[in-house]
Amino acid sequence: MAKLNWNPWMCLDELGEELDRRFSEEVMQADAARYWTPPADMVENDRHVHIVMDVPGLRLEDLAVELCGDELVICGRRPFKRDTGKSLYHALERNYGPFLRRFILPTSIDRRSVAARILDGVLTISIAKRAKGKRSIKVG
Repeated sequence: MAKLNWNPWMCLDELGEELDRRFSEEVMQADAARYWTPPADMVENDRHVHIVMDVPGLRLEDLAVELCGDELVICGRRPFKRDTGKSLYHALERNYGPFLRRFILPTSIDRRSVAARILDGVLTISIAKRAKGKRSIKVG
């Protein structure tokens, strides 16, 4: 009579591996739908305030830039483009989904002179500052 080497724990190991395979792709896709925060710098000099933000893969049409009071609001979305084939994702490290950034601006900006451009995946927003000058006030 042949001896069977049956290990009941082996079935649990196989089940665990199968669950890991099935859920890992779903978890990665769910994580991709959350908000993300593109890195940005805000720099002020004598004449301008510049906000420079890394948004690789996005176009100006993918973004909304609004000046609301003393805040500059930038929002956008990078869609997750799922492969229509039977691809198995082993890693999903790039950020997808919507984002929203708010920057408090100095009060010295000229609200009529805002310019935005994208070059090589970098969004640059430039806002001119109002000229500082003496103003004589007539006392009467």
